Amino acid sequence: MLGSKFKATNYFQNHLLSSFDTPLVLGLDEADLVLCNSAVGDNFFGLLRAWHERGKNDVVWSRLRIIITHSFEALIPSNSNQSPFNVGFPVELPLLTEVEVEKLIQKYDLDWSKEQVKSLMSVVDGHPYLLQKSLKSIVSGRLTLDDLLRDAHSDLGLFRDHLNHYLLFLEDHPDLKQAMKQVVDNISFVKLDSKQAFQLSSLGLVKLRGNDATVSCGLYRGYFREHL
Repeated sequence: MLGSKFKATNYFQNHLLSSFDTPLVLGLDEADLVLCNSAVGDNFFGLLRAWHERGKNDVVWSRLRIIITHSFEALIPSNSNQSPFNVGFPVELPLLTEVEVEKLIQKYDLDWSKEQVKSLMSVVDGHPYLLQKSLKSIVSGRLTLDDLLRDAHSDLGLFRDHLNHYLLFLEDHPDLKQAMKQVVDNISFVKLDSKQAFQLSSLGLVKLRGNDATVSCGLYRGYFREHL
């Protein structure tokens, strides 16, 4: 009868935040799954924005810290007054350099040659998620580097769910699908519409130089050349 947003706010205030004198961190991973559903997303993110605004003047609500991770920046709610994405402190996760990739591999206690490092980077470049997934699978014994390289672009490879997730998204957005096809079919940078360039970059699929785009890693080029 009171509504889910009111009850959630009441619960946080009376049963969580009031129980602590120190900050409480609310971490929300893969927020793009909610962003894709406008019927839920607008209300949900509007609620988070309201909590953020309360924290400016209310001692209890000032204890709340909200961390949101997302990749689909292109789908952030358009109403800036109800969005939590245009307040706070944004952090963009960049591609790792070759030196950083070598250090990460050492952290996994893998004694690899320069050639092995370059072979992995030829597929995943410095993509943090793809690198972590690759190294964890190799260290756990699930597969070898040769296995990963052989099947990376296929529907049976380690990244099949990740790749299919993006393929389904592109199929639902024909303009982005066509733009991505242009990118993977060209070795050099391709001039894109500024909006499409921004959206594909936000998805992590391309690297930008102005509005010119090139594919962000060999994995995406190989897979999307075959599937788009």
